[in-house]
Amino acid sequence: MKIFLYGFVFLFTSLYAGFEEEDMSGIYIEGIALITVVFIMAVITNKISSKHAKEYAIKNKERLKENLSIKEQKKRDYARYEENRVNELLKLVNDEIITEDEYGVIKRWLYN
Repeated sequence: MKIFLYGFVFLFTSLYAGFEEEDMSGIYIEGIALITVVFIMAVITNKISSKHAKEYAIKNKERLKENLSIKEQKKRDYARYEENRVNELLKLVNDEIITEDEYGVIKRWLYN
């Protein structure tokens, strides 16, 4: 925005000092054409960006749903792993390979 304002100040002050009136109309026309082109480019870019943002939002929602389902599946798998591990530890206790104290320590370590 500052460049835009400085451009107008520069255009109306320093360029006007050394040119004839006929030369100034050509410079003004070129300046207006440049500003028009930049404005049109900005509008087109904004439209394209908003279009891509909408497409990305839809894809992002789909990815979010997929990620949530994957996380839920991992939680269920880990819960099954913990249950299986506790059952294995109980078998070791029943076979008297480990003691009840060791079982309690391992179980606390498993859930923390």
